[in-house]
Amino acid sequence: MLLLFSLIPATALTVVGFFVLFTSTRAEGALRHFGRYLAIWLLFLAGVLVLGGLLAPIVGIRDPISSLVDRMGEHMRSMEQLEQKQPQRN
Repeated sequence: MLLLFSLIPATALTVVGFFVLFTSTRAEGALRHFGRYLAIWLLFLAGVLVLGGLLAPIVGIRDPISSLVDRMGEHMRSMEQLEQKQPQRN
């Protein structure tokens, strides 16, 4: 699930990186070098995001939705246990 969450910003960074790389080829001088380095940096960050999305579950980091569902389930189970311990009122 984290991989899917990381693909959206990685795609945006890749598109921006290629756009910067394309526009830097039309520039001259220091702007051309700055654009090239900026594009490489953006593509590197996109790769880091995808790798982070792939490796996060391996090291035990869970996505926020699964963690929230688990916490809600624990809360519901504890509420059911409390209701079972209390005597029934008529």
